Amino acid sequence: MSSIDPISKALNISELEIQYDFSKYISEPIPSFFKGCNHSEESKKQISEKLKGKQIGPFCEEHRKNISKAAKGRKVWNKGLNKSDPRVLKNSISRSKVKYSEETKLAFRKPKSEQGKLNMSKGQIGKQYPKIPCPHCGMSYSSNSMHSHLRKHKV
Repeated sequence: MSSIDPISKALNISELEIQYDFSKYISEPIPSFFKGCNHSEESKKQISEKLKGKQIGPFCEEHRKNISKAAKGRKVWNKGLNKSDPRVLKNSISRSKVKYSEETKLAFRKPKSEQGKLNMSKGQIGKQYPKIPCPHCGMSYSSNSMHSHLRKHKV
């Protein structure tokens, strides 16, 4: 029994083409708009000429908002999948192999900038947290400030 899936068989793709990534043998990186396409060299040159001088990014604020609006309501590919699903497991395993340098680890732990702190506090405006009475002194605190209050009682 061959290891080629039915789709590859229907498209007449051999095992060699599936096993090897031929892009590493190409001297220049392939632009993303060429990937998956079978353009001739002539049409590639025409596309390249047409796109010269056109700015691809960064996008203006209005365009980014339109992109965001268009994506609203779109279902994510991994919704409802658990870690045992092979697609999710593959991503999880690949991320677990990443080794960060000490410099990068320190950057993750770095305290937030003043602007970052301001943005986080803006996100909390208007949120209501239930008040919980302290079992030691009877004062009422929100659930997230109760932890720091209990330290005063050395609990």
